[in-house]
Amino acid sequence: MSKLKTAGIYYQHKMLESGVENWRTITGFITSPNLIGVIAKLTSRNFELMVQPDYESTAKQMLESLAATEHLLFIHESGLSGEYDYGSPPPEWDGDTPPQYNPRRFGPPSEKTRRKVLTQLEDYGVNVVPYRTNAELAVLAAAFVEDNENNLLFRIYVPTGRIYAAEADKLLSMFRDWLTKVKKLHIREDGYSTGRGQVYEFFGDDDISTAALADQFDDFSQFLDLCVSTPDKALDLLARMGVAKETADDLVRRYGKETKRLHLDIRHAREAKLLSLQHRLESELVDVIDGDGPGYGDLATLIDWLVPNVSSPQAALDPPLTAATTSKGETPLVVVNQQIIGSVEGMVLQELHGSAELGVEAKELIRLIDQFGDKDVSSLQSAVYELEDVDARPADRLSAKQRLKGFLYKLSGKAEETALSVLQRYVESKVGL
Repeated sequence: MSKLKTAGIYYQHKMLESGVENWRTITGFITSPNLIGVIAKLTSRNFELMVQPDYESTAKQMLESLAATEHLLFIHESGLSGEYDYGSPPPEWDGDTPPQYNPRRFGPPSEKTRRKVLTQLEDYGVNVVPYRTNAELAVLAAAFVEDNENNLLFRIYVPTGRIYAAEADKLLSMFRDWLTKVKKLHIREDGYSTGRGQVYEFFGDDDISTAALADQFDDFSQFLDLCVSTPDKALDLLARMGVAKETADDLVRRYGKETKRLHLDIRHAREAKLLSLQHRLESELVDVIDGDGPGYGDLATLIDWLVPNVSSPQAALDPPLTAATTSKGETPLVVVNQQIIGSVEGMVLQELHGSAELGVEAKELIRLIDQFGDKDVSSLQSAVYELEDVDARPADRLSAKQRLKGFLYKLSGKAEETALSVLQRYVESKVGL
C-alpha cells in the first residue's frame, strides 16, 4: 500500500474473510474497465469459504474475472503443499499443537478443500505465487506494482550461449523499430546484461496491453514474410496504414534484407552447433565407439534429429526444445546403446540452452519445464537462469524463485515426489529473505 500511495495509484482494499455480498462487490471491482491490476491473498479460511454452497458460484465468477486481468494471487506454501511448517518449536512446546496456533487461520486447509480449490485455480489459469514470509510477499507485490505502473509489456531472460540468442537480439530490435516507426506506438526497450545472460524488457504507454503486444508481434511476423516473398504486398499493406511511400520503400527493402540475413544466420548457427556437438561427442566417446564402424554416422543422425530446425526468424525467441521433447515419433535407428543416446540427449540440451554452467538440479528442472511447462515454458526457463545468475536484480531472482516453486507444487502427482522434494530444496537454497 505504501508503494501504491507513493505512485499516486488509487486502490481499493477488500477483505475475503467476509460475506458473499462483499465477494460480489470484489468481483465488480475486478471487472471494472479502469482496473490496472489485482494483488490478492488466499488464506486457509478463504479456501474453506470457496467450497461452501453459498460462496461457490460467486467464487468461480471471481476467479474467472481475476484470470482475465493483470494479477498476483499469493498463497502460503502450506496451502499449496498441505503441510504446515511450524519452524523450530519453542522449548515449552511438548504437544501436537504449538502455542497460539489457530489451524483454521494459519494451517493448511483440509486436503479435499485444498485439492478442489487448487484445481479450480489451475483450470482458470490464475497466476498463483507461493510465499513463505511476509517479506517475500511485500517485495513481490511492490515489484508487481512498479511493473504495472511502468506498463511492462514483455520480459525475457536469454542466457549467454543459448542457440539463436544473437538472432533473437536482432529480431527484438526489428520488432521495436516496427512498433515505433510503423505502428506509431510509444514503446521503450530496456533491460540489462550480466556475465550469464541478457534481460529484454518492453514498456509501453497506458493504451497498450500485453495481449495487444502479442497481436502486434503476429502482424510483424506476417509483414516480415511479405517483405521476403511478395514485397509488393508489403508495400500495399504499409500504404493502407498511411505510411509514406519513401518510408515504405525503405522499410520493405531493409526488413526484407534483414529477414533473409536472419534466415541465413539461423541456418549457420544450427550447422555450427551440429558440428560442435559432433566433434565433442567423438572426443568423449572415442573409447566407446569403433571409429571404423557405423557408430559415428549414427550419432550424427541422432544429433541432427535432436537439434531443432527453426523454420522462421520469429521462432528464435521460442525456448529451444529438442525433437526428443516435442516429437511423438521414434528415435532414429542407431546402433549405439541406449546409455549413449541418453548422454547425447543431455549434452544436446545443455548446448541448446547454454546451460554448461548449470548444476544437476537446474538441468533437471529445465527438463521438467520442457516436459510439463506448456504455455509457460519460456518464462519458467528464464526463471531458472535468473535464479542461477547472482548478478541479476534481487527482486527478479526472488520472483523467479517463487514462480519455480509454484511450478513444482503443480507437478505433485506428475513427477517423482522424491525428485520434486530435492528440487524444492534446491530452489529454496538459491535465494532467501
